[in-house]
Formats: sequence, C-alpha cells, structure tokens
Amino acid sequence: MSKKGIKQAFPDAEYIPQRLMTKDIKLLAQDYTRQRDIMQKRYKSLEKQGFDTNFQRYIKSIGGELPKLRDLKKEAGKDQDFYKAQVSYWLSEAKRFETEETTVKYQKQKKQQILKTLNESGYDVTASDYNDFVDFMEYARNTAIDQLIYNATYKGSDIGYNVEPVESSNQKRTESQKSTLMQNFKLWKENGGALPQEFFLKK
Repeated sequence: MSKKGIKQAFPDAEYIPQRLMTKDIKLLAQDYTRQRDIMQKRYKSLEKQGFDTNFQRYIKSIGGELPKLRDLKKEAGKDQDFYKAQVSYWLSEAKRFETEETTVKYQKQKKQQILKTLNESGYDVTASDYNDFVDFMEYARNTAIDQLIYNATYKGSDIGYNVEPVESSNQKRTESQKSTLMQNFKLWKENGGALPQEFFLKK
C-alpha cells in the first residue's frame, strides 16, 4: 500500500501503547509511517515560520525527528516484542501531538490574537518579539517576584501555552508600570533570558 493510501488504522482512543500492543504489527508499522510523515511536515512548517512551540522543542530534544521505522527495526534486531513495543510507543507519541495547536494556521491565529491583545492593552510588542515576550512572561510567572505586576494566564497543554497580561479590575497596571515592564523585557533579552531580582518591579 502506498503512503498516500494509508489511512488512520485505529480509533483515537486506541492510541496508547498498551492498546496498540494488541494490534497487528504490520498495521502499526504502516500507521506509524503515516503519522510520522504528518508530524515531521508540521514540525518543518512551524520551524520555517519561526514559531517556538513545546512540540518543536520536544522534537528537537529527540534529535530533530521522530525515529524512522527502519531504525526501530535495527535497534530491536530479532526481538519482535521489543520492536512492537517501540513502534507502539512512538506511534502514540506522534498521535499525541496531532492537534490543531501543532498547525501553522492555529499558531498564526494565536499569535495575531495575542499581539492584538497586548497592543490594545498598551504593550509595545512586535511580531518579531512575540516568542521572546511569551518566554519573558513565563519566566516572570515562574520567578514569582511580583504576582501583581507579572501575573499572567497560563493554559497548560502538552504542546504549548498562551500568555496574556492580566488586566482585571484589581490588577490594573499604570502606564509607568507598563513602560517599566517593557524596559525589563528589553534587559531580559540583553542578558540572555534571565534578570537579577532588583530589575523587577516591586509592589
């Protein structure tokens, strides 16, 4: 069967290693080849567009690509049970990331919306600063130096997060505070993504 003709072999609920282990290895191998192709294309597209998602970071952490079927087979040698377990595991991993959040279309829409929200709220963040500003706000949230000034919404998932300044009635930032935050963002970039505590705003 050609790659083009291979369809998803199992229902979405079946894509966990334990359940995949009960399936025919030939179907697993075909489906993994299909799934791997999809995710590698998404990875390359996101990289080309300059995004920096957790999905991309994951792929980079394993060497820049999901393992090829032939490499899994070579590693397993004559141990067919190990080979099947490896294919099942990597197929479930590939399937785990097949969501709209790993598409360029979704990431562009998210980026556009967040930039619009930031600019309308008085933050001068450009498209070229987008990835850095997201990391900066995440850094500020994690350091917990000033939750009033740096509090940000965090919607966790396996592939990414959204960061937007909180502007609730009891957490309004003054223009001076916004200006200082942007100055600290600039300093954060210049210092390689980290700042000593004294650079941050105080309550």
